[in-house]
Amino acid sequence: MTLNTSLRAMPAVACITSSVIIAAALTGCRREESPPHAEIVPLARVGSAVISAEDVTAEALRLRVAGQPVVDAQAVLKSLVERQAILQEAAPSVWVNEPAAKRERENLMLTQWLQHALQPEIAKATVTDEELRAYYDANTAEFTRPSMVRLAILYRKPASHGEQSSAESIATALRGAREAFLADPRKATREGRIPGFGAIAAEASEDAASRYRGGDIGWLDPERGGYAWPEDVVRAGFALKVGEVSDVIATGQGLYLVMKHDEREGSIAPFEEASTGLRRRLLNEKRGEIEASFKSNVMSRAAVEIDTAQAAGLTLPETVETQLQPPELIPVPGLRRQH
Repeated sequence: MTLNTSLRAMPAVACITSSVIIAAALTGCRREESPPHAEIVPLARVGSAVISAEDVTAEALRLRVAGQPVVDAQAVLKSLVERQAILQEAAPSVWVNEPAAKRERENLMLTQWLQHALQPEIAKATVTDEELRAYYDANTAEFTRPSMVRLAILYRKPASHGEQSSAESIATALRGAREAFLADPRKATREGRIPGFGAIAAEASEDAASRYRGGDIGWLDPERGGYAWPEDVVRAGFALKVGEVSDVIATGQGLYLVMKHDEREGSIAPFEEASTGLRRRLLNEKRGEIEASFKSNVMSRAAVEIDTAQAAGLTLPETVETQLQPPELIPVPGLRRQH
């Protein structure tokens, strides 16, 4: 089956690297088409390219804006002639026409064109206060904070044998830690500077993640599951009052004490608090819609044909053995890079 396929890719606007700029410069060329009814008086010709007095003036202005020295008009003309000669020499070269170099030039062109055609439309997107309030009122659940509970644990794992490491002796040690904490919580927590069980956790617990922060395991949502700790321990903690400590809880992982050292009720974030992040999110959504519409319109105007049977049989290589890199540019003596 013969197929003429014209696929137009729309990559995202990317950063322009120096290699892309060099690749684009090798194939770039000054305008060769003039506006209707405008006649260009040739000042110089380099192959098919025409250089006019206006080009010399425009180049001199560009150099001055860029902070480059401008000696005189003859020097500017010489520079333009040299540039055109080198461009025409480079155009048919193997390196310029390699897929990687061609892709870089296309990326540069698309970046600049999208900045001109798409970015102004994206920049027009706004979210009004009315839209913001309407979304907030219609989606209150998104801004509702669930009730949360903050727990702390002490954990010990009995060894498989040995009197001193038996479950009974460890349970006794944990109960001793519990009594020491309840006897003077302010002393254990260094006047509240250490959460949970305070300094006692460093000596009484083997949980590496929490023992040096008072056994604190953070804020937990009672409506959720899938915690890293045994469910019996977490549920027992939820059932406590603030400041209470459970008795020893035996699980398949070891022995635990759990305490509830803080809690907060569910609430709805005020509109004023939610509006900043919400405005940013809605604005990003609008910009995404503009970009999607832009691409859809471009594709609707493109003549695209795809051989679905052949496309269904496409496969990709599992690994990339080599990565093609364009050869390094060889400096030309006496040639200065044009800015």
